[in-house]
Amino acid sequence: MSYVYYNDTDGSLVCVSNEIDDGFGTNYIECDEETHNKFSNGTYFLHDFVVIANPNNPLVKKLLKRDEHKEIDIDSSVQTARKLQTTVENAFVITQDVKQGTWTVTTTFDEIYLSYYSQLDSYKEMVKEVYVIKNNNTNILLDTLLIDFNQLLSKNVFKIKGNNKTVAKQEDISLICYNTGDEFIHMVK
Repeated sequence: MSYVYYNDTDGSLVCVSNEIDDGFGTNYIECDEETHNKFSNGTYFLHDFVVIANPNNPLVKKLLKRDEHKEIDIDSSVQTARKLQTTVENAFVITQDVKQGTWTVTTTFDEIYLSYYSQLDSYKEMVKEVYVIKNNNTNILLDTLLIDFNQLLSKNVFKIKGNNKTVAKQEDISLICYNTGDEFIHMVK
C-alpha cells in the first residue's frame, strides 16, 4: 500500500510514500501502486494534484487532478449561457421563472466536482456577474445578476435578489458572462 501526504489547510500534496512516516505529518490517504509509481517516475507531479474532502462527509478524502491553466483568447472571453430545457452534467444552471420574475442558480455537479470547486478560493470568494441582454444582442444590457459562489457551492442553490422583475419575466433575453471555461445553462420555466 502507498500513501499520499497532504497539507490539511489547502489539500496540496506534501509527498507520496510507500510507508507511513510521521515525519511527513499525519494527514494522508491511501493510494494504489500504479498511482504511486506515476508520481515516482515523474508521470505525475505533486503540484498537479490536490486532496479534497467530500462536502457531505468531511472524513472521506479523494485525490484529484487540478484543472490545467488555460490561455485566454480575448475574442472568446465572453460566453453565452446555453438555453436548454434539460440540464447537463457538471454545469451551473440559471433558472428564470418568468411567472414570478425570479432567478435561481443551482449546479449539476457530482460530489467530486462540487468538492473541488468548494475548496478553490477563486470560486469560494467569487461573486459572478451574469449579464441579461436582449436576445443575442450584447449592445442592449437589461440587467446584471450577481451570483455569490460561496453560498451557491455550500448550499447548491442560490436565489438571486435585487434583480429587475420585469426583465426576469421576459423570454426574449440571453445571458452572457466572462468565460471561465465553466458550463452555464439558462433554463426558462
